[in-house]
Amino acid sequence: MIAKVLTAAAVVAAAWAAVPSDGLAQQPARDTVRVTGSSTLYGFATRVAERFGRATPHRTPVVESSGTGGGMARFCAGIGMNTPDITLASRRILDSEIAACHDNSVDQITEFKIGYGGLVVVQPTDAEKLELSRRDLWLALAAEVPVDGHMVPNPNTLWTHVDKDLPSTPIRVYGPPPTSGTRDSLMQLALEPACRADSYVSGLPEADQRRVCGQLREDGAYINVKEDDAELIKRVANDGESAGVLGLQSALHAGGRLQYASMSGALPSGETIRTGEYPLIRALYFYVKDDHLGRVSGLKDYVQSFVSTAAIGPEGYLVEEGLIPLAPTELEDMQARALNLPEG
Repeated sequence: MIAKVLTAAAVVAAAWAAVPSDGLAQQPARDTVRVTGSSTLYGFATRVAERFGRATPHRTPVVESSGTGGGMARFCAGIGMNTPDITLASRRILDSEIAACHDNSVDQITEFKIGYGGLVVVQPTDAEKLELSRRDLWLALAAEVPVDGHMVPNPNTLWTHVDKDLPSTPIRVYGPPPTSGTRDSLMQLALEPACRADSYVSGLPEADQRRVCGQLREDGAYINVKEDDAELIKRVANDGESAGVLGLQSALHAGGRLQYASMSGALPSGETIRTGEYPLIRALYFYVKDDHLGRVSGLKDYVQSFVSTAAIGPEGYLVEEGLIPLAPTELEDMQARALNLPEG
């Protein structure tokens, strides 16, 4: 059997092991779509599910927030009616996750990109505003930084230690745990590029660069918050000298309790993300288990609803909630992909 992971640009095919012919076919069909994954996309998927449940004869899909990594682990655990049909991801599926899926006979996966979002740093509204760069975030949050020609455990305890023009307030940043795609995005979009651009780090062997550029500090300056953006917002809002890292879509629901830190001179907004002025931009995805199509009532229809013009088009209801829309050609590609999903 040829396993397919459909990308935004092309179909990537690999010859993987055959899915067992028994097992799934012997299980009773399910009448409710099950969705798991990214907390950033949780609100989007829930909104689509609610409208889908009202507008179609199908049951309202069940959506849970488990983080991108946690969702991938559940999704790739196997095929069958006790496993999710869709996983949400605030970054693209990793090669290691594709391999894990393969090891458990999840050999038919279709990828959908729904739009773009921003990764933001937030603060309480009455805090002295942070005007940051990628390098500032790296020097504040990395486990190790260069000092006098050596990599040492991060000694910076105040923002002014990072840059004399920043506030003299403690570095205390609430952020997502290791299972989160938002945490992956923090590393990939901000910390790793700044780390590798440093003149000292760039002279290290590649293995050392990967090590020092891939670790967050664990001394209390960065505080893991469970996969619950509402909890993160609450903790930042109630801690006057703190900051937090989360997706723009989640931050939009903070109800005026938070302000945005600027990044490289730009504040996050739909416009600055569309133009590329705001630097911390990421694509948002979901993945469908093709083996469940035809076994789960409404699965294909839910996918088509998720990528419909009404949902993610330029004036879609998810765009009104903070999603940055796809280019017209990308949207057409996603809709054609949904239409051509196998029937099971």
